[in-house]
Amino acid sequence: MSSDWIDDAKEFICLYYNFLVTIKKDIYKFYHPDAVIKTSFSEHQIPVSKQLFHQIGIPPDSELNILKYSIVPFNEFCNITVIFNIKYNDHSYFGSQCFTLNKVDDRIYIVADYQNYQSPPEYPLTEFFPYQKIPLKNKKQKANKYSNENPNTNSTA
Repeated sequence: MSSDWIDDAKEFICLYYNFLVTIKKDIYKFYHPDAVIKTSFSEHQIPVSKQLFHQIGIPPDSELNILKYSIVPFNEFCNITVIFNIKYNDHSYFGSQCFTLNKVDDRIYIVADYQNYQSPPEYPLTEFFPYQKIPLKNKKQKANKYSNENPNTNSTA
């Protein structure tokens, strides 16, 4: 089960961040309807909604790089931590995102998401966390596995 989680988690990272930079309007489909979302900017839980995800995302002329990730599987759950930077207008912004995923009926959902976005530190983070080469390709044919939509519908997620 753990090795399955590792492969699924790596695929999840590719799909999630690909959607974040390309099709952000559909990113909500990765989340369970009762998922918990917290950010470093709010002390309150944010409900999952289509409107929420229209407000976030990566600026069109920016570059997102995954610097490091960790995957910790446990039974039907998996915790993933991703450290990334976003390059935009000659500036780098660093952040991290911690997910808890849950497998239900051959589907994977985000059930918890903590997002922490910061300005660049005084030293380059890449000296401590070398880049992980994770291709960000559009894999629509596999995306249904990570969607809360009915698998028999024509979903773009």
